[in-house]
Amino acid sequence: MYKPIQPFVQFGESALENAARFASFALGQTERFTDFNLRSARATLTEGTDAAREVAGTTDSQKLAAARGRMTEAGSRQALAYTRGAYDLALDAQVALSAHADESFEAYAKSVTTFVEDATKQAPAGTEAATNALKASVAASIAAFSQISKAMRQLINVGDASVRAASPSAASFAKVKA
Repeated sequence: MYKPIQPFVQFGESALENAARFASFALGQTERFTDFNLRSARATLTEGTDAAREVAGTTDSQKLAAARGRMTEAGSRQALAYTRGAYDLALDAQVALSAHADESFEAYAKSVTTFVEDATKQAPAGTEAATNALKASVAASIAAFSQISKAMRQLINVGDASVRAASPSAASFAKVKA
């Protein structure tokens, strides 16, 4: 026997599971980014302390100017490394989140399709045109979302390739400016 409430119960359970998975994912990513920031802060403090010791012990103006140049270059390298690391963390998170969203949408699309199929089987005689229109509408919506999702993945891949291609230029620019 067809139970029209069952798909809604399944949808609620699925939504709860997805929310719990997303919360766990978000906490994991926050932990990774916090760890990354702490390691970066520790490295910055160590390099800054070493640079301050070098400057404090220098009495020659040429050595002081050379130390300043080394500190500027080290700061530029460190800023670039931080930016790359933060970008990689964000990209990893985005890829994982996209995979989760795609998986969730596939399950949702399957349940909606099943619900529509079951509901149309129980539809009264004479409603074939309406049920066919409903099926077509659901199929078109699912296909549209899939195409948008695919286009977004391609856009992200192009953006990532552009950032990775520009990265060596930024590194050489940082050396020239130092």
